[in-house]
Amino acid sequence: MNYMRRIEASNSNELLPFAPASMQNSPLFAPIPAPQPEFRVANSHLPNAHMELITAARGFKPEEGTVEWNTPLASRWYASWLNPNVCRETGNDVFKDQWVRGHRNAINAAAEKYNIPPVLLAGVAYVEVGGMPFWFDRATFDVRRHPIVQRIAPHVPSGYIQNQLTRQYDHTSFGHTSVQMATAAEVLGYDFNNLTMAQRRAIAESLEDPAQSIFIAASYLSHLRNNAFPGVSAEDMTLDQISALASWYNVGPGDSSRANGNRILARLDRLMELLED
Repeated sequence: MNYMRRIEASNSNELLPFAPASMQNSPLFAPIPAPQPEFRVANSHLPNAHMELITAARGFKPEEGTVEWNTPLASRWYASWLNPNVCRETGNDVFKDQWVRGHRNAINAAAEKYNIPPVLLAGVAYVEVGGMPFWFDRATFDVRRHPIVQRIAPHVPSGYIQNQLTRQYDHTSFGHTSVQMATAAEVLGYDFNNLTMAQRRAIAESLEDPAQSIFIAASYLSHLRNNAFPGVSAEDMTLDQISALASWYNVGPGDSSRANGNRILARLDRLMELLED
């Protein structure tokens, strides 16, 4: 389809003209030049778990030619939903497949480090990658934490918009593997009750790095596994357990819907092919 034929020409992080400037440059996450001390100080006081993850993910670059998700691609993808012949679950498979394939080295390494099946991590990455562009996540975070929004949100008629506005801002998801700020903070060893904006920024930047987002997802999946199936190694994990963890990653522990888990199991053979050298 034309959407995928033009992927390579759209492989940029430039925003479309209709994106408001206030959303393109969220004040919390606007780039800070390297010489400024604030960013250096924030990174020099990261928890050990965060520093170790950054070190472990360092050096894993995507395969040459791998296309990363960006605003033009996201715009075309969501616009394609107007076409009744486009399936929302499978219409983006070409992009998702090449992303998993291009980052297979990081996926395999992270799965080994955290003792989870590589196909589980690949499946989660496949499901989550290719959502909203990063500027939208940043803007959502800023909107949710704005005092005026917090005051008026409870009075908005019930429904999707109210649900989005009233959600606690640290429950905003970021990055390629769509991890909530609060979840990432826990995985990376932060004291959530005393989390600073500088630390939130460092977490968001890690989630927006492809390799680091993969390692954070792997760490969280390992955390879910240890709580639900203690003592079960990657080699001993059953398909039912893989399905459960994949679903809980998206909707929270204990959910019985298994929608994402079933979606991954349906593509199990394809995911294994993508991970091979």
